[in-house]
Amino acid sequence: MNSESRLSAEDILKKLQGGIAIKENPFDFSAYGWSSSELVKLVNENKVSGKIRRFGAVFDSGALGYKSTLCATTVNDNQLEDIRAYFADKVGVTHAYVREGMPNLWFTFTDEAVSFDDNLRKLGSFFENDIVSMPAVKRYKIRAVFDGRAGDKQQKTDLPPVKITEKQKEIIRIFQEDLTIVEDLFGFYAAKLKISEKELLEILNSWSDSGVLRRIAAVVRHRSIGVKGNAMCAWQVASDKVDFFGELLAQMPEVSHCYERKVPETFSFNLFAMIHGKNMAEVDRCFAELAVRGLAEGKKYTSIVELKKKSPKYFI
Repeated sequence: MNSESRLSAEDILKKLQGGIAIKENPFDFSAYGWSSSELVKLVNENKVSGKIRRFGAVFDSGALGYKSTLCATTVNDNQLEDIRAYFADKVGVTHAYVREGMPNLWFTFTDEAVSFDDNLRKLGSFFENDIVSMPAVKRYKIRAVFDGRAGDKQQKTDLPPVKITEKQKEIIRIFQEDLTIVEDLFGFYAAKLKISEKELLEILNSWSDSGVLRRIAAVVRHRSIGVKGNAMCAWQVASDKVDFFGELLAQMPEVSHCYERKVPETFSFNLFAMIHGKNMAEVDRCFAELAVRGLAEGKKYTSIVELKKKSPKYFI
């Protein structure tokens, strides 16, 4: 391949967000002009620089027997450091932000289905005000991949739980972490797991085919790649229009996540989406365009403070 056909490092990073092939020599990107050794070097450099926050597996929580929800409550500014400290060792709290407007504290909570309700109640007892829990009814998009693409077709609900053996739990515990990136990635981890590379690849590919494993990929810090504007946006949409607008949002490259959520009658919105742009002007423009297309009277909840941002952890 000549140098003109070689993809730029930026374009390779975009591809890595979409996932690597689960096969021997997964970092062989020679079709794009990059050898395995060059690609591994690029990934490790981007991990050191902070562009890549984690390189590992993304799983379907429902398939692993977990439930998740978006929570909101109202807190005072002088409580933020206490809340940050409280959330720090709460594995089930993955993302937490203070956002403009009321309620102002938003966070996601994920836990095993059998203990989910009890642990959410315990978590809520820390706060003075009640927590509003908004579990997803349908998901139209989960694709935190900043590559300019519209997105992939999504399964609208979590997969039913599948049987996971103790050995498979060990695989999940390893692959949900930030992986050591070497050319022989799967051989390297098969040796740690004391199984053959063939067996490891068969398990991972089976999960990938069924949707249990969404991808093994680079998770980037979006601000480090020029995506500096974002807002959680919400609208009240009639039940017979939710699919139409959910699918419309899912096809937009500016949208990384989109859900219909079950909300209390007292809450104003049921369709939620994360909109991203190079700056807030782009986010505002996208939000305004959606109003013209029929998603009117929505609200932008812009982040003020990030209290926590971690990937979900299973079988800890």
